[in-house]
Amino acid sequence: MPPRKRTKAELAATPVHPLMISHKEWNRPVVMGILCAKLATSNRSVPALLAEGFQGNTLPSFFAIKEWLSEDEALAAQYARAKQEQAEYLAEELLEIADDGENDWMRSNAPNNPGWVANGEHLQRSKLRVDTRKWLMSKLLPKKYGERQEVEHKGTMSVTISKDDAGVL
Repeated sequence: MPPRKRTKAELAATPVHPLMISHKEWNRPVVMGILCAKLATSNRSVPALLAEGFQGNTLPSFFAIKEWLSEDEALAAQYARAKQEQAEYLAEELLEIADDGENDWMRSNAPNNPGWVANGEHLQRSKLRVDTRKWLMSKLLPKKYGERQEVEHKGTMSVTISKDDAGVL
């Protein structure tokens, strides 16, 4: 059985969500301020941050956020700055990941190879974490973290100046 529709009186008596202007409309600048602050200091995705909520309150869907960004240039610029700050955060994380050798070795229980052996799974996961962050950084801040591409011209070029062109020079 579908839930019954609430009356206007019931809706009016229901407290409005603290991040909403009305029962149907989110306070976009406030929500984007919260999301961007979380995003700038996180290695998590936008959907994960939205699902986490804020101070016990739900946040809008990822699709709602994408719609807002396409409709509002100021919110899109704020979001773009947060993504750039996130790239810087990821760059700082690279050092921590690379320097963390805590689980790089494990005790071997093999009778023919007692002692310590490299924990290949952990080493590969660390490499994946580093490579993923580097890739994201190159996409979020290509001028700073992207691979430099140099264009080199090979071959010859000839220029011929005629009498008619001489007056132009």
